[in-house]
Amino acid sequence: MKKNIGFMILVLSLSLLITACSPEDVKYAFPLDSEVIEKVLAQEESSWFIEKSQSFQEGHTIYTLKNENDKIISTISSYSKDEMRHLGLNFFSISKLGKDPLKATINENEWEDMFKLACTLYGNSNDYKRVYREFVKYSNNRRDKEYGRAVWSKRIDNAHFKVTLNPLEEGTEDFTLIGIQIMNTDAYEDYSLNIVNMWKNAMKREKVEILENITVSDIVSMNEEDVDSTKGIIVKGHLENIRKLKDDELPSTIFPNSKAVPYKEDYLSAKLVDETGSIQVVLPASSLNEEELGQVRTHHGYYFGKDNIYVIALSVLSE
Repeated sequence: MKKNIGFMILVLSLSLLITACSPEDVKYAFPLDSEVIEKVLAQEESSWFIEKSQSFQEGHTIYTLKNENDKIISTISSYSKDEMRHLGLNFFSISKLGKDPLKATINENEWEDMFKLACTLYGNSNDYKRVYREFVKYSNNRRDKEYGRAVWSKRIDNAHFKVTLNPLEEGTEDFTLIGIQIMNTDAYEDYSLNIVNMWKNAMKREKVEILENITVSDIVSMNEEDVDSTKGIIVKGHLENIRKLKDDELPSTIFPNSKAVPYKEDYLSAKLVDETGSIQVVLPASSLNEEELGQVRTHHGYYFGKDNIYVIALSVLSE
């Protein structure tokens, strides 16, 4: 018995020692200033350097960084307003880069370093290994050329991670890392609100009619009117019974005029409810929790008559 007690004390002491030796996260003031970025780059033994800085509004700075070959490699964006905190590391896609000799992309063997850099700048460096491990598992399972662009979401405490990948080139199963965003919940909601106009402009480019201020019962009746229609839908309501998507619930597409096949793990199933009724919908996997998704929100998405399904693209608390 005494041996067991002694062993337990030893284990507890070692645990406390390990905890005490773990470095504490440094939370830098946002927006980041150049001295902080230079300090972190030096700390990470990076050869990158700041080429220029910009600020388009109060509380927001963007730094353009070059690598040791004097090529633009990344931008670092940081934003702060009220309680919001938003960091973005953005990189270049080979498909958009073309033959531009002044820019460079991030190789896959550098991805972990990018996660560490982003987490260090945001103030949660101790989380980067956990986030990166889960991201690698996701990206390895998703490597199929038919799926196209990927957006992966993760939540740790009040930090929302959003990572974007593009296919390296058409017909391959490799990816280019496009961006890592980390934001708290206030910034996440603000970010979602700010991309509503981007969604509307995308609908205009695709020549898809947008139906605003309609109800769930209106959506239910749409299949009876035009089985081949594709519409942009804006409807207010809340989500219930949020769960993983079943194989037979996967729609044939998730964006108008897109040939990309949806990847099941990128989406969830839920019931959209308003005062007129309810309807089963598909929505992107989200870093918002069930309670947050259950709030009354304005949902922007697409109704595909072919599948008789409403696919939510984004949801905002207010406009």
